[in-house]
Amino acid sequence: ESLLNFDFAIAANCFKKIQDIRLINLVLDLEQEKKNGVNEDIIRGDIYSHIGKYKEAANLYIKGGAPGKAQEMYATLKMYAEALEIKAKYLQGGDNEFTDEILHQQAEWLAENKKFKEAGDLYMAIGKKKKAIEIYGEHNLLDSLIEVCRNLTKDDNAELISLCGHYFKKNHNYGYAAEAYLKLGDQKALVYMNVEL
Repeated sequence: ESLLNFDFAIAANCFKKIQDIRLINLVLDLEQEKKNGVNEDIIRGDIYSHIGKYKEAANLYIKGGAPGKAQEMYATLKMYAEALEIKAKYLQGGDNEFTDEILHQQAEWLAENKKFKEAGDLYMAIGKKKKAIEIYGEHNLLDSLIEVCRNLTKDDNAELISLCGHYFKKNHNYGYAAEAYLKLGDQKALVYMNVEL
């Protein structure tokens, strides 16, 4: 309560009594932020984030004009749906390189932990279509792969459609492979596949 009211001296004394170094350091950091003129909503967001009230923290970050901080918090917590929702609502059209990098790291973490469907979905969400296709294809997630393939256009994504076809063939789903090759108008690949069969 003292922290939320910016009574830093009282908060520090409380945390000294319970000998919580982590919270004492938090008080010092927040006090410095206040001196530096950081928006009060953002500071309160940091407090709520620290005590596990993430939704309240996100709302305060957004109110304080820092939706990227809310997305970073959610991405760090591996709450991808919430991170992507923040991106969709508040970060379209701006410079999203930093926040996309956070989501990219989370997608890598998911893949390393064998959560391939979630990793592929996250790569798709941040526009890394080729990486998503590779993950879906290498791990036989053909339902996700055909969904991606059907949403690609020949004019803009011929190489990616061909990659989908490759993975369908590799995973012995010749019907989906034929669909990809027909979408491309690649009769040669279709004939080769049938000859192999």
